[in-house]
Amino acid sequence: QMSMGYVVSAKKATAVMFSATGAITGPDELNLVVAKTNRLEIYAVTSDGLRNVVEVPIFGRIATMNVFRWKNESIDSIVIVTVQQELAIMCWDMETGKMKNRAFGNIMEKVGRPSETGTITTVHVNGMIVVRAYDHAIKVIQWDEPSTELKAFQVRVEDTPIFDVAFLHPTSHDDSPRIAYIYEDARGRHLKTAALSVDDMELKSAIVTSNIESEANCIIPIPAPYGGCVVLGRETIIYTRDDKKYVSVAPPHMDHSHFTAFAPIDKSFSRVLITDFSGNLFLLVLDLSPDQGIVKDMRLEFLGETSIASSVTYLDNSVVYIGSRHGDCQLIRLTPLPNELGSFVSILDNYANIGPVRDMVVMESDGLSHVVTCSGGYKDGSLRIIRNGIGIEECANVDLPGVKGLFSLSVSSHLHDFLVVSLSHETHILQICGEELEDTNIEGLETDEATLWCGTIGKEGILQVTPSSIRLANGSSSPFIWKPPVHFPPIGMASVNAKAKQVVVAAGANLCYFEIKERELVLVKETELNEEISALNISPLVSSDISTAVAVGLWKEMSVVILSLPSLEPVARQPLSGDVVIRSIEMVRMDDNVYVICAMGDGTLFYILIDPNTLSLGERKKATLGTQPTSLHPFISNGVTSIFACSDRPAVIYSSAGKIVFSNVNLKLVNQICTLNSETYRDCLVLSDGDTLIIGRIDDIQKLHMRCIPLGESPARIAHQPHTATIAIITSRDDSSARASCSRLAATTSTSKPSTSKEEASDGDIYSVIIMDANTFEILHAHEFKSTEQALSIHSTLLGEDPTPYYIVGACCVHPDEAEPKLGRLLVFECIRSDQRTSLRLVHEKEVKGAPYSLSTLSGKLVASVNSSVRLFEWSTEKELKLECSHFNYVTALTLKTKGDLLLVGDLMRSLCLVNYKSMESALEETARNCAPRWMTACEIIHADSFLGAETNYNLFNVEKESTTVGGEEKQRLMENGSFYLGEFVNVFRRGQLVSACVESVTIPISHSILYGTVEGSIGIVLQLDKPFFQFFSAVERAVASRVYNCLHNEHKDYRSASTEKTTMNKSGFIDGDLLESVLDLPRSEALEILEGIELPGDNQSKNPEEVLKLIEEMSRMH
Repeated sequence: QMSMGYVVSAKKATAVMFSATGAITGPDELNLVVAKTNRLEIYAVTSDGLRNVVEVPIFGRIATMNVFRWKNESIDSIVIVTVQQELAIMCWDMETGKMKNRAFGNIMEKVGRPSETGTITTVHVNGMIVVRAYDHAIKVIQWDEPSTELKAFQVRVEDTPIFDVAFLHPTSHDDSPRIAYIYEDARGRHLKTAALSVDDMELKSAIVTSNIESEANCIIPIPAPYGGCVVLGRETIIYTRDDKKYVSVAPPHMDHSHFTAFAPIDKSFSRVLITDFSGNLFLLVLDLSPDQGIVKDMRLEFLGETSIASSVTYLDNSVVYIGSRHGDCQLIRLTPLPNELGSFVSILDNYANIGPVRDMVVMESDGLSHVVTCSGGYKDGSLRIIRNGIGIEECANVDLPGVKGLFSLSVSSHLHDFLVVSLSHETHILQICGEELEDTNIEGLETDEATLWCGTIGKEGILQVTPSSIRLANGSSSPFIWKPPVHFPPIGMASVNAKAKQVVVAAGANLCYFEIKERELVLVKETELNEEISALNISPLVSSDISTAVAVGLWKEMSVVILSLPSLEPVARQPLSGDVVIRSIEMVRMDDNVYVICAMGDGTLFYILIDPNTLSLGERKKATLGTQPTSLHPFISNGVTSIFACSDRPAVIYSSAGKIVFSNVNLKLVNQICTLNSETYRDCLVLSDGDTLIIGRIDDIQKLHMRCIPLGESPARIAHQPHTATIAIITSRDDSSARASCSRLAATTSTSKPSTSKEEASDGDIYSVIIMDANTFEILHAHEFKSTEQALSIHSTLLGEDPTPYYIVGACCVHPDEAEPKLGRLLVFECIRSDQRTSLRLVHEKEVKGAPYSLSTLSGKLVASVNSSVRLFEWSTEKELKLECSHFNYVTALTLKTKGDLLLVGDLMRSLCLVNYKSMESALEETARNCAPRWMTACEIIHADSFLGAETNYNLFNVEKESTTVGGEEKQRLMENGSFYLGEFVNVFRRGQLVSACVESVTIPISHSILYGTVEGSIGIVLQLDKPFFQFFSAVERAVASRVYNCLHNEHKDYRSASTEKTTMNKSGFIDGDLLESVLDLPRSEALEILEGIELPGDNQSKNPEEVLKLIEEMSRMH
């Protein structure tokens, strides 16, 4: 048996590692290049902000990224180096409008110790590249077009460790490129500059500047004619050139700043933006003397506060991009005058970053899943609520039962000022007066029967369709009224194209087509079909706004029929499977495709491509939205047409990358909707659930929605307690900071301290447990720990026979003289909620001998990993935790997961261990262990025999329980059956999913959905496939990998092969869903060409690329 996992990102990594600006897509263009883990995003800088141009996938984890200009060229190139020491140089191809490779190669050394300060890359103006990845050496790389091969050689450097390396700008007397680096020895840190001799492959003419600060870590080269460099420390900034010129400043507002990034504002580097780890933005001003060619002085000015920056890039016109790993990325403007807070920073835009995800919990509300993550860090710490679906923010509601139809009118304004509400046998006309709705009448409209359609027809007046008539009211004279012939049954439905003044009504099997001319209805054509009509629609198929066809659904035949206009001649027909009637039909253009969407009486939905010219119907696809009759209502959001599907599982249907997407709405039931754009309620929807009329504003139409709850401190752990509708989070803050944060803003507070704690100075961090409302995320209570105690874990559970839910917090005492914590405690809290206040009552406290890293529930008992042991506690009738049994043999038991009587333990250094709880013997018994040395970060139970792990080398792996016979005795081991290089650091796994199970009609059998969150800010999913589909998707993966653009020119299977410091394991047992689904972003013709010849799963061995693409689309909807 082999693990068959499908790994895919629900949200790709959002943390920004590097950013730079340049003329990438053209000589006169200004572009921003952003590096995020395994992809580059290239934006055009426009007057309206950043416009995404292209996303470049990288088959590796980006270690460095630089933008440079090759000599005598007008556009810039990009060089990246990955963690696996693969290098690529690329630029924009002006002919194809895509990125192209200039050079690539692997620069990894088989011998050499990787540097603890990471990979550093610097590029000389002549195109020479220096990479420092290993101690005692730098690699010099040259390349000459048209060859794409790299020429590289090593230069021995005795100094180590090196903290920064940079080429100095050439001056007139430089014969060779000069390089500068900061290194450290027993006497402190030093700056060394030397000439790089390409002929001799060594550094020459070294000059050492010894008097630099002991924590200096950043070099800023200064261009000619001044030359030299600025060195940033934590208390001082120095400028030096050839040891001849030296300027040093120690600005008081540096305050031991840890600088993180810099960006020059001008080419002379006279003004340089600098960011620090506290989120401060500074301006370093160099006082230059052009006549003498020297830097006379420097000063540092505080500009304001931003997100904690990992990169800063000056764009143009005082606009700056702030890239961040700990908070949202920002587009800011530097203002000439300070605001009321003294800041020169004005935020123009925010770009969500959910990294680092330290923990998360899967919650359900209104039948929809959403994930709440502990994201960010320090002042940028936050909770992120992530859901797959579309939210509607309620603005107002009114009780109004029995609504059968909703229509908005613009009578005396270009905005909506009336709302027509149809009930079973009457119609109400409501005038919108500010926030109020007042019952009124409009001259010429019928209110004593139901309304089937009502709307404004340009200057012609208001059109109303009722079962007995069609009315065209203009307010100044008697309405024009058309009544069906006496032999007609009552009018059952109507569809109107208001822009083109076209009307179609159905009465039984009779279909009538009208055009409105000079305030009169003109009957153009009438026909009788061979059976009654159950649904109809007249929406235009092309952008000319004139309808050329009408789509109808038939009662008995369960078919959709397309009739041409104005002749009403049938031109296409497609039967739909089953015996359920079509209740609603819409023709809609989405992106470049036109669809006929049919909603059935059982919640099933069919969507069929239609050719707008020939009106022929293509293949039909099926989805399941709910279980009740569904009605379809088109609406426009941000200029894009979408469909609102009203049912017991309401959803929005929209197009993304050329495919239909279904997103659930955060309402339990919607029967009717219409759009509303009034003076008070701009860009809103009016919805009815049968009892209440709701006016709400809809989210942006996109797949994943994220909401941010700022905390102002670092969140570490989270637990959800449905019984009390609360969540609890563990946070930490710097006690020396006066910043307002969640633990200081709680309505009520409490505190506790261990009875045997030594009162010693700590690192200054204060830990708290914050209780928040699970629906509103209001901060209800904060429980604060003393400075020597750290809260490590939290868990919500029911214990034993006790019906009260408890929050259990694991904390330990930390002292600088202890290698590992020797004392900890488990605190059992009861959350008590009332209308006035919420509080935490400490029910019990249990001392443990170590740090409780992880907590879980096992057979109604509490299990805790404490240092190198696992402890099981029973909850007594006296409401006390009593140790029942223990299990040892770990280095450090970091993570626990339970399922039934099974306990999975993730060890710090020794992979996974499976433990079984023997209730009869009150014992924890080791069942199986994986013996490979792995530094674990997270683990999860897939099922009773299969387990998932993540480790510090950015790998995922799967182990399965296997029996072996040793010396005649049967033993079980956890054998590795799959490994995969994710390229991201996984902090947490959680069983659950983001997509409701019944959105799509699933033909792919998947199981055991597991979500993961990473330091890099991605949310991913691991799904389990059966063997035929795993083999099928493996074939698709190989086909796509051979055709997608890959700047590194490495094999995809090599890229995804799991590697550690000593070994490399071939990729196995996992499918790369991100790569596989990237085919959906390609032009359809290109995608079908790639998928040609792939056999579909099953026995028929069909090779239809359309069917293959359909299965890939289905997989993409699983997340």
